[in-house]
Parts: sequence; structure tokens; C-alpha cells
Amino acid sequence: MIQFDFKKDCCGCGACIASCPVNAISWTNTDEGFHVPTVNEDICINCGKCDRNCPVLSDKEKALSASEIDVWMAANKNKEELSQSASGGVFYGIANNILQNSGVVAGVVWNESMQAVYSVSNQQSELEKMRGSKYVQALPQNCINEVLEYLKQGKKVLFSGTPCQIAGLIKCVGHPENLITCGIICEGVASPLVWKVYKECLENKFGSQLINAEMRSKCDGWSGGSSRYTFANEKQYIQKRCFSLDPYIAGFIEGLFNRPCCKECKFKGVSENCDFLIGDFWGFTKEQKAKNENRGMSTVISCTPKGKALWNELFEDFLCEQVSYELVCKSNNIEHSGHWAKNREEFLEKIEKQSSREFEKIVWTCSGKMLKKKLMKILQNIGILDIMQCFSKEL
Repeated sequence: MIQFDFKKDCCGCGACIASCPVNAISWTNTDEGFHVPTVNEDICINCGKCDRNCPVLSDKEKALSASEIDVWMAANKNKEELSQSASGGVFYGIANNILQNSGVVAGVVWNESMQAVYSVSNQQSELEKMRGSKYVQALPQNCINEVLEYLKQGKKVLFSGTPCQIAGLIKCVGHPENLITCGIICEGVASPLVWKVYKECLENKFGSQLINAEMRSKCDGWSGGSSRYTFANEKQYIQKRCFSLDPYIAGFIEGLFNRPCCKECKFKGVSENCDFLIGDFWGFTKEQKAKNENRGMSTVISCTPKGKALWNELFEDFLCEQVSYELVCKSNNIEHSGHWAKNREEFLEKIEKQSSREFEKIVWTCSGKMLKKKLMKILQNIGILDIMQCFSKEL
């Protein structure tokens, strides 16, 4: 039976739950709102499978060198698919190929309660729900065992998730030839409790149930960044410059409510666990940005022979340019953990005690960004930010 601090060390991959032969492990939540396993010691038979399959307790996978991987800047040639994706539309392009070849895709969707959960499906309609960024920990549910069943049937499966989630999957299922893993270059994993509070804040403000959240909408272009929230009463709330002005996204980027184990992530770097690593491509030149028309670009790292072979099949569907690993590391948290706010504990304590109406104030105060937020809001209201963004597009 796993003997460590679930609140501090657990990454929430669900490998222990999937591997328990007597269903002695189930999901619960920490006081910070993160999904963690809990063990029913009355049922546990001390077989040790949970320990052996825990990626946190295992030795770190051997990192691949820059000479062993291929690194690309890529953007989907299909403009409709590109416009609906958070960056360059690479996940959708890979996933669509898997479905067209009678395969299955595992990824994160919003459920009816606007909770982020894992879904394993061969349906195009479900794939549409998987696209787009969801900055919150997703509940794995029973996804590892579902994936295992499809693999046993000989189905090709694409699994998309954070590298820690993929590490847990690999511990349970190994490296079968029909499994493709697509890791997300991540800042960390945000608290579902904080997302719930912010969701309630928005619902109170707009007087209606939230039915969709696009945390990286391209309604105002890609590089500036906008968030768009849609409600049952057909109202929409769009926040331009979301990395600085959307309190939830800004708080996440600052590390105000990320999972404790994300502070010093064990799963950073490039290893054979992920056939692909994907994320935004921020190292663009003026010429690349102009050619892309601010529609979105992805970093694509094909890490394994499987990943490289599949990318060769898909290559012609994307506008691609090979780049260096050093370049993408400069602007992405591939090798290092994301931000970690010094006032994180203060923020979470205040969120627990205050109403959701105080959410924005608490974020800006604890992040130390109140003055910057007020200044940017003034500039936005008088149109200066829009002028600056238009100017940057010309560059």
C-alpha cells in the first residue's frame, strides 16, 4: 500500500486505482480541491501493485537528448480546424487521423457540470469537446482501464494528457505498438475547487449556468489571448488579454492554485513516455507570425520512432518548419516547472472563507498584480491595448 503524502506528492494520475485488483482505492479530494486516491485499508490485500505502478515512486524515465528528437513549428493547413484549436491545431490533426483509422482517442472534456473529466471515445462529436485548453486538473475516472481494454482489442489509441498522467498510464499498460501518447507542455495543474469558485462567480455575475469555457479562444486572434465563457441564457463573456486580465487564467499562470507536486515537477523534459510533446510555439519570428496571420502555431516534438513515423504521415497537413530544441525551451516550460506564487497558501485560505464574489479581488491582491491589472484595464477601456495588438500583428 502506497505510503506517502498524497496531498503533497501525488500527481493524481489514477494508476494506483486502475491497478488495484480488489478496488480498495477510490477518488477523494484534498482540502485544496485536488483529486487524490484514498485507500480502504479494510479491503487492501497489500499486493503492492499500487506501489509498483505509481510513477512518483518509480525512477524517472531516462531523458532523451536533443539529437534523438525532432522539433517543429507547425500550423494546421485547414483554417477551420486551426481556428477552433488553442494553438496550431496539432492535437486535432493527430486525433482526427486516429479516428479515421478506426482508432480511439482519450482526452479531457467538460462534463454537464463543467468539471474537467477524461473521456475515451471513437466519436467525432466527443473529439470536438476534447480540443481547446482546460486549465484545471481533470478527473481520470476509469480512463486507464478503458484504454487498456481498447488496446487489448487491437485498436489504435491516442492518449492526450500531462506528462505525469501519461507516466501513470505507461506504468499500467506499458508501451504497446498501438498506443500513441501525446504529452502537453504544461505550466502545472490547477485546483478544481478554485475553478468551481470562479465558475460560480461568473454564474452569479451573468445570472445563468455556465455551459462552455474556452480558456484560449481565438475570437481576437491567437498571440494576444482571449477567454470566452458561454451561458445557458446565450450571454457570452469575452476577456481579451486573458493571461493578464482574466483572474482565473492569470492566477493559474502565476501559480496561485497549482497542485503541490507541480512546484518541482518530476516529469519535465523529454522521454520515451511521450511519443509527442505539444504546446504553443512562442519563438516565432516577425515573418512567421505574418505568414500565420496570428491564427496559432504549435511546438511539436516527436520523441520516439512511433511519433516520428506518425508525424511523417501527417506532415503534409501542416505548415511546418524544423526548429531547435533550445529555441522552444526558451519560451516553454519543457525542462522546468512553472511559476509558484509565494502567497499561494494565503490565496487558498482566503478563497475557502470568502464568497465567490470576492474572487477577482483575492486573485489580484495575492498575486501582487492589482496595480498592473488596473492599469491594463484602463488601457483596454480607452482602446490603447487594441491599438498595441494591431501594431504587433503588423510586426
